[in-house]
Amino acid sequence: MNFRVEEYDAALDRVRLVPIEMQGIIFEGSVANGDRVRASGRMRSGTLRVKKLHNLTTGADVSAKSYSKIGCVIFLVFVVCMAVFIIVTVRIQP
Repeated sequence: MNFRVEEYDAALDRVRLVPIEMQGIIFEGSVANGDRVRASGRMRSGTLRVKKLHNLTTGADVSAKSYSKIGCVIFLVFVVCMAVFIIVTVRIQP
């Protein structure tokens, strides 16, 4: 999910537009045009990359969920083991 937010200073003057990127498989919560948000994350290539932000207008937390790296590795090992088992089983039978 990509969007931009307007950053304001203490005098309520717009300072800049900040591009935001949230990467994930499932998104919980929502953000709409005009909502005020609080976000923090890492700035990379001029884009703020966040996993979670707070919608100040609705009071909701918005987060991006993704598969864990360990879970993906375990699943991949399982698939490889099943493939090896099937190949060995097919070769053993006459």
